[in-house]
Amino acid sequence: DGGSRTIIPFAKNCGGAGTALADPNGQPADVAFDGTTMYVADASTGAVDVYTGGVLSGALTNAALSGLPCFAVAVIQHNVFASSNSNVIVEYVGGNEPGIDLTTSGMSGTSVPVGMMGDSHHRLVVIDIGSGILVYASPYTGAPVKSAPTHGSSVYGHLDKTNEFLYVGDFGNGAADVYSYPGLHYKYSITNGLSQSNTVEGVGVDFT
Repeated sequence: DGGSRTIIPFAKNCGGAGTALADPNGQPADVAFDGTTMYVADASTGAVDVYTGGVLSGALTNAALSGLPCFAVAVIQHNVFASSNSNVIVEYVGGNEPGIDLTTSGMSGTSVPVGMMGDSHHRLVVIDIGSGILVYASPYTGAPVKSAPTHGSSVYGHLDKTNEFLYVGDFGNGAADVYSYPGLHYKYSITNGLSQSNTVEGVGVDFT
């Protein structure tokens, strides 16, 4: 919750809210987990705040994100990725500083790489408002191994458990857009209960 600057856990099966975790460093925007360690993208400081066992234990910073909002965080094989809205992605190898400013291609000056996640083959999937959906293989530099335009204005997304489909929030059309994966072909949009006036940013997938 960026407004209250807290991270709020909820019980499974749409259960009630638990005890909120304060983020005294800034404005939380996205979370990712590596075991019991939680990484929180900080939209006001450009850092990744680190929580160990539910307790704030530090922050990961890099000069490439200094002064920029950090909107997304992802974990792939214990490596932490953080992105901003200004064509910047940083990899913290093993979850440690100083971090590597990835020189990725496929993005342009209008790129806004916000949503990120890893797939079952340890590739980095980036949802970029300006450049579409981009998939990078290790070492995550150079050209994407796959790319495709988005159906609408997309920010955050998630793969399903089998990595067969990619579900992406579409804030421009008030929908959740569905793509095949890894083909990245647009399939259809989920709009039931939604309208174009809804600002749909994120989407979650139930693995049960």
